Amino acid sequence: MKSAPILAPLAVAAAFVTAGFAVPSYAQKAFDEQAIRTAFAQADQNGDGYINVDEYVAYVVDVFHAYDKSGDHYLVEAELPY
Repeated sequence: MKSAPILAPLAVAAAFVTAGFAVPSYAQKAFDEQAIRTAFAQADQNGDGYINVDEYVAYVVDVFHAYDKSGDHYLVEAELPY
């Protein structure tokens, strides 16, 4: 699994934006240049300089499971890192 603490805010924010939700303030804080570059490099599983849909989905699923501390396949607010 990829490093969820660095990538998580990026994936959570992207998922919320994609779903039409407002981006949470903790996710907005993570959008500094270095965090984005690090997240991109980690999500680019094959190192080709692109993130394809399969890499993106795999990353979001990894982040979801990293946050799902109870293992019940649901996220509750208490499991989010803020």
